[in-house]
Amino acid sequence: MSFHQNNYRIKSKNDFFIKEQLLIDFSGNTNISLLIGSIKRGCIEMNIKPTQQLAHCSHLEYNEKCSMNGLLKRGQGTIDMLNTIFSFAKNSYYPKELQSITLEDDSYIYNNFGKKVYLYWAYYLTNGKTWYETHFNAIPYTNAETNLYLENKTKLNMPINMEWQLFTSYLGPYTNEIKLSMIKNIFENEKEKGSSWQTLFNQLGQDVIYNYLGHNLNALAIKLDLFMSKNWIIHLDNYLATPYEQIRITDDFLNSIQGRIAQMKCGYRVARQETI
Repeated sequence: MSFHQNNYRIKSKNDFFIKEQLLIDFSGNTNISLLIGSIKRGCIEMNIKPTQQLAHCSHLEYNEKCSMNGLLKRGQGTIDMLNTIFSFAKNSYYPKELQSITLEDDSYIYNNFGKKVYLYWAYYLTNGKTWYETHFNAIPYTNAETNLYLENKTKLNMPINMEWQLFTSYLGPYTNEIKLSMIKNIFENEKEKGSSWQTLFNQLGQDVIYNYLGHNLNALAIKLDLFMSKNWIIHLDNYLATPYEQIRITDDFLNSIQGRIAQMKCGYRVARQETI
């Protein structure tokens, strides 16, 4: 068994640190792990199985300290970080050892009323595509799921065929009279015009989707017979890598940086103790 690690500073739209680990087991099989973020914080982990030509993103988190300068922006910063690790993986291992990347979309937020809202539904209903499809050309993992997902577009383009009273049952209990009146006006105007469900969700906007339809989105999706997969795949032959500058970081240099960080933390603790 052998182990090897490479460290890189990657300059793209942001400045990232990538740790590349290669483990060769007793059978001669190679397992590759990539971790992107800053020197102190790993934010996306990718595991590559060269024998399967497949990688899986097993961990993804956002924090402003996921970049080298500690100023990564929410939203676009996450897109840049994913594009950087996808591009690094493609440039390093495609096509011999890697052809596809899988990931799970189970992301959620808590809305203004503390209710959990799954982002894939909220983003899809207002944009007609999921977040991963929009930014990375991802598709559902299996062909059967892809076909069901594509049928969603046809269903969302159908005219609104629900009565207002039934639609209100999907609104949360926090919908006040002013907000309810606004939603009703939009709903009835769009229905009278013969608009599609997609147009209605666009007109309602993300505030209504997240805060008032939020915790009932799954039930509404079932009523509209919509399908959503949590398992997605990116085929690298359809993925355009973004340009970046790659700088190799030696172990000695990395150890010296980590040593200085430790000294700074120690000095901060001593200084803090002295002021108490």
